[in-house]
Amino acid sequence: DSQSISKLETIQKREPNDVGVLLVLAGHYERLGDTNKAKRAYAQILGINSNSLPAMLKLANLTVGAPGNSDEALRLTKAAYSLARNDPQTKQSLAKLALNAGDHAWALRVFQEAAESTREPEMDYDLALCQFWMGNPAAAEASARQALSKGTAFVRASEAQKFLEVLNLFNSAS
Repeated sequence: DSQSISKLETIQKREPNDVGVLLVLAGHYERLGDTNKAKRAYAQILGINSNSLPAMLKLANLTVGAPGNSDEALRLTKAAYSLARNDPQTKQSLAKLALNAGDHAWALRVFQEAAESTREPEMDYDLALCQFWMGNPAAAEASARQALSKGTAFVRASEAQKFLEVLNLFNSAS
């Protein structure tokens, strides 16, 4: 893989504005765990094309976990949201980023939008978790039940069922 990176870096030096090469290079850096180089490559892409949704999402993902970078992660997340308002899967990713960056209210709104715009049970379950974190167990229960009732393949169905059991314990204890 270091050979591939070396070749890509050589190409990138010759073609510094080639977004495709930078995306592939950044991906290689990520796989090798060199997040600083990956971040620089994604930032360079955004310098070339400020509307590059893949670069925004990747950079936000890399930035959200770093201490003291939640404001930057939120800025990137909200910029990406403005580009992908109609894509439920992107909204789901963005809401998770916002949640991790600490903007729970905005994450809840985006989860709600995503859940309303698709029949995917995953969206409803993510909404349920966010609703619970935001202190609304009744809404969380309704969303989790909605996820389980959709009748489509739901990877986290057993997790959602356990969540409902925990909610029942929570409700009976309060």
